Amino acid sequence: MQGNASVSGNTTSGSNSSLGGGVAVLHNGTFRMAGGIVYGSNESDAARRNAARFGVALFLTGDSTAQYGTLSGTVFTSRGSLDSSDATIRVVNGNLQQ
Repeated sequence: MQGNASVSGNTTSGSNSSLGGGVAVLHNGTFRMAGGIVYGSNESDAARRNAARFGVALFLTGDSTAQYGTLSGTVFTSRGSLDSSDATIRVVNGNLQQ
């Protein structure tokens, strides 16, 4: 995920309906974020909020990883790790925004 991309307005459904409204990373998966927003339950604009029972913005299983950092061509340089989160995740130019 990079640039001004966003993940918003999702509600989980189906067999894993309680996991990862925005992004769910399962089964040794990897999610890398160089820019953009994955909205969580704390977003003031209700239309942008994702919804899930666990990991509203980001859900990781124990064997999966999520990182933020920079992307140059096809080379991703990690600046840090992300954990499962109900709160909105914003990354600008590879930097996690608090």
